[in-house]
Amino acid sequence: MGFFRRSRPPADETAPPGPPAPDFAAAALGQIAPGSRFRASSLTGGRSDAYSVELDGDDAELLWERLIAGNHDGWWPILIGNNLDEQGLAQSALFAAPVDSITAEAASIDVPELLQRWTRDSQPDPSDEFDYIGEWPASLVAPHGLYVPRDLRTLEPQPTVIAIVAVPDQSLVPAAIGFGGWNSCPRSAEHVAVLRYWNQSHGARLISMSSDVVEMVAGRPPATRDQAMRLAAEHFAYCSDIVYQGVGTVSDLAASLLDAPNWYFWWD
Repeated sequence: MGFFRRSRPPADETAPPGPPAPDFAAAALGQIAPGSRFRASSLTGGRSDAYSVELDGDDAELLWERLIAGNHDGWWPILIGNNLDEQGLAQSALFAAPVDSITAEAASIDVPELLQRWTRDSQPDPSDEFDYIGEWPASLVAPHGLYVPRDLRTLEPQPTVIAIVAVPDQSLVPAAIGFGGWNSCPRSAEHVAVLRYWNQSHGARLISMSSDVVEMVAGRPPATRDQAMRLAAEHFAYCSDIVYQGVGTVSDLAASLLDAPNWYFWWD
């Protein structure tokens, strides 16, 4: 598996405890939720070491911030929803392509070309006469927070699993988990390539990867309308559902991205 460290399956209630989580993660967790412990996780299907813990949504988000601010060399924290999401991702990882082949494919992808192809594939039929670009809205939508650690009906914090995954770079989390490749969701290698591309252009970092949701936090969100429109076009290419089943038009999406650090993607 190259630079990926093999994980052991999580211990059951009667088995001896698995290997302890790295000290940096255990220390950060102790500051936020004393008495809580990371457990070995099967999140990656044995493709990479992983540990997880379930916390209140606000605490999970705070722990993510603490972990990326500290010395996390070789590890990346990720919010993965609830325990069922963790189990589902673990099952999917068992059938994913080898990590090395995913990373090699990702390195060969021309992301601007890929986004152009996705855009062509996602455009409505001309006979529909639907203006998916739309007009810039009269009023801007207030930036939203994260969705994975919250109940979508009430937006109140809910129990959330946060995992740390042994990867040398945050863009490789989809390769370690084997995320994607169903319905219109991009394949794992494409997620890796796009994450690298947006990290370079906007300082985007992966924060959530649940069963059908990806969230990122951008260090350099668009500051002008033109920048927001260009980025919204890329977001639409990557995940057209956030327009067609979400905000309605690319212009509405752009307005929601202006000076907004939290990016949300969802595939039906």
